Amino acid sequence: MSENHQFVSRTFRRVLPNGITLLVLENPANPTVEIRGAVRAGLFFETFPPYGVSRFTASMLMRGSRRHSKLELARRLEDVGADLDTSGGRFLVNISGRCLRKDLSLLLETAAEVLQEPVFPEEEVERLRIQVVGSLRRSQEDTSVRAYDRLSQLIYPESNPFFRPAAADRIAAVESIKRIDLEGFHRSAYGARSLILAIVGDVRAEDCNRWVEERFGSMEAGPDKPIDVPRTQPRIPATGEWVEMADKSSVDVLLGHAGQLRRTDPPFYAAMLGNAALGQSTLSSRLGRRVRDQEGLSYGIVSRFFEATYADGPWGISVTVNPE
Repeated sequence: MSENHQFVSRTFRRVLPNGITLLVLENPANPTVEIRGAVRAGLFFETFPPYGVSRFTASMLMRGSRRHSKLELARRLEDVGADLDTSGGRFLVNISGRCLRKDLSLLLETAAEVLQEPVFPEEEVERLRIQVVGSLRRSQEDTSVRAYDRLSQLIYPESNPFFRPAAADRIAAVESIKRIDLEGFHRSAYGARSLILAIVGDVRAEDCNRWVEERFGSMEAGPDKPIDVPRTQPRIPATGEWVEMADKSSVDVLLGHAGQLRRTDPPFYAAMLGNAALGQSTLSSRLGRRVRDQEGLSYGIVSRFFEATYADGPWGISVTVNPE
């Protein structure tokens, strides 16, 4: 039996009646337990303005539920040395947590609570708004961020999930987000049908199955949400743009195009391996050994496929050089 088949045969898999997919891998050699979850409630599923409401919603999940305030949630986890975090991405909202085996039931209970019962307290909405706007403004002083923003705008149409609106538009959107927007997005996008939950560590699959069913079994199934993004053809003829930022000590150059690679494509692993040889590592890949080691032109140069997952994100080469 191959290693892959051995791994699959050791993994407990069950789909709950409401659509949740549960995966459990028992590993008694590790005294801790890790949980990872993903629900299709990312940027791609925003069906109404303001832009960015999905990430804002994900960041608010740990800031208060119907049963516990933000501080009470934090104290429950801190008292047993557990961690739980939620974050929004382009397609998914990710849930990650860690605890000792004896505290897994509490961790799952907390995860179910924040996913199903957020209340989006007004004072926390305002705190998060200030933090997000501040972070966006600071990011516009970063040459690499500005380069990627502009590359995404040159490659993709506005309807594509990889298109990044101008920072001023994103800031305006965040400043306009209201509590009712968060409630509406949570109600429309979060559902059991798209939730995958993986548990690995010193656990028994039957215990995990029982705890997940008890805590998540009443979660509404929600909509069936396929991800269908048209492939983007590379732009012909090629074009380029300068983004001027005065008084910067370095210049970031980003060369790229629509990657046309998705995780389900047959050549996915070959493409990732080929890119690893070309430029995944500044220290050991071909680009770094030539541009950094031999020519001495940069401390860092890499190439990568940006999020070749459900859709084809950009492929690009990024290098930082002296303005001279």
